[in-house]
Amino acid sequence: MKRNYIFALLALLIIKPCLALDELTYIIGKGDTLEISVWGFSELSRPLTVRPDGKISFPLVKEEIKAEGLTAQQLGQQLALQLSKEIKEPKVTVIVTGFGSKKIWVLGEAVTPGAYPFTGEVTALKAIIQAGGYKNSACLENVVVIRNGRAPRPDAFVINLTKLISTKEAELDMILEPDDVVYLPRNIIAKLDSFIKFFTDKVSPAIYVNAIK
Repeated sequence: MKRNYIFALLALLIIKPCLALDELTYIIGKGDTLEISVWGFSELSRPLTVRPDGKISFPLVKEEIKAEGLTAQQLGQQLALQLSKEIKEPKVTVIVTGFGSKKIWVLGEAVTPGAYPFTGEVTALKAIIQAGGYKNSACLENVVVIRNGRAPRPDAFVINLTKLISTKEAELDMILEPDDVVYLPRNIIAKLDSFIKFFTDKVSPAIYVNAIK
C-alpha cells in the first residue's frame, strides 16, 4: 500500500501535462460532448451532446447531422456546408470536450484491474494510477499498451515504467486512445512463486501418492 501511494504521488509530481487528444484523428461517438462555435455569431455557439442515434441538431440547419463516425474537423465542415445556405462563408469550429461512454482498460498486475472512463487526457501511467497503482508482482519494465486500431491486427507498444519514473521523462509515457488496454505482466519472481506454490500444492502430493502405491 505504501509503495503504491509513493508511486502515485511521484507520478503526479514528475509527469508533465499530457497533450490533448488529437482531434484530427479522434472519431466522434454517441454520448460525446461537443463545443461548437461559429465565428462572428456568438448566439449560435453552444455545447451539444451527440444523441444515442449518433446525430445532433443545430440552429439554422434544417436537417439533423450525423456526427457519429466523423472527426471534429469533418463535422465542422459539414456544419459549415449546411450553414452556408443561411450565412455567407461561415467558419465553424468543433471541439470534443467529453467522451461519453468510451473506456480504457487496465489489466494484469494492477491493484484494481478493470475498465475506466476515457477522459481524453490520460496516459498509460495515469491510467495505472487510476487503477490503484501496481502490485509488487508487476513487471514494470515491460508494460504493454494494446491498441485495436483500424489495422487488421492490434498494435502493441512496450513502456518501461521503471525508466519513466526514474528519469522523469514524460515522453517515455504514452497518450491513450479509447479502448486501449494497458497490461501489466507478472515479473519473473512472481511467476516462480506461482510455480513453486503449484508444485508444492498439486504436483508434489501427486508424486508422493504415486510413490507409495
